Amino acid sequence: MCTAECSQSLQLKECNYVTVELSLFFDALPWKQESFDPEKIECAERVSNDTKEYCRSLCRVPCKQSTYETTMDSSTWPRRAKVSEEEELGKWRRRTFFEITNNLAHVRAYFTSMEDTTLKHSPKYQALEMFSHIGGYVGIWLGISLLALCEFIEGAIRVISFILSQRKKKKERSKSKMATSGQSTQHTKKKQSLTNQNIKH
Repeated sequence: MCTAECSQSLQLKECNYVTVELSLFFDALPWKQESFDPEKIECAERVSNDTKEYCRSLCRVPCKQSTYETTMDSSTWPRRAKVSEEEELGKWRRRTFFEITNNLAHVRAYFTSMEDTTLKHSPKYQALEMFSHIGGYVGIWLGISLLALCEFIEGAIRVISFILSQRKKKKERSKSKMATSGQSTQHTKKKQSLTNQNIKH
């Protein structure tokens, strides 16, 4: 209803006309129904299309709203036999019964129930609950949990460190073998030179 009223006022202000769907909200049209002006109709439709988002931005959901369900009942007041006894009539008691019933009314307003219903909107998920739900969905969909993920990472690190340590040990062994082979060749050469010297003597 708010957006309809907003669009109506803008169309009437600029075009002095409103579109057909909005004319239903008028008890009496602000123009003669027999006269149709194509330019005004086109202007109203253009304004309606151009101001939709603007009117929606103005007509937001209210933060607080009070609504009441009403029921009505009526009866003749005052009764003809008790006109002279009704103190609320005051000077009207001197008038005729017809004048009183056509000009006065006695209204009583009361609550059918004393219950007060308050609707409070709150976020479905708080920040902590959101992360908890995300972790639960990950555990269900992927079949893993945070603990299993940590165990997997720890196992991967151990395997990688074991492989690296084995490679390091192999390199050290190859170096030690090369060193021992070099020492043995030097010792053999020394022996040969000593033997050659002895033969010469």
